Amino acid sequence: MTTVAEIAAEAFTDVDLELTDVIKACTVETIVQGAYNPATGLYAETPTSFTGRSIMDQASPIKDVFPEYVAGPGDTLFWLEGLSQSPKELDKLTIGGLDREIKQVGDVAGAGTFFSVVAR
Repeated sequence: MTTVAEIAAEAFTDVDLELTDVIKACTVETIVQGAYNPATGLYAETPTSFTGRSIMDQASPIKDVFPEYVAGPGDTLFWLEGLSQSPKELDKLTIGGLDREIKQVGDVAGAGTFFSVVAR
């Protein structure tokens, strides 16, 4: 049985072969909270990053993908594929040297490696 993750990977690969410069490598950076330090009253934080592929979607209205989200003027819809973990709100998304902050995340069909995100 073919999975959503496999279909997404094949679609991204096919688009990349047919249309140059549409699929871009991406990096998501998140902060992982560690152990509590009673001396400082803070939790240890470790930045962690993971990579995948992305495509910017300027054709689909954000409200069609995230009906409850009120999009701002700098918000852009992206589709991310091949990530080893789920991105979260407030994670940093870097594509082509441009840093954005993730505002909304959707796991497409629960695939675990294919996500829709709004980033600003």
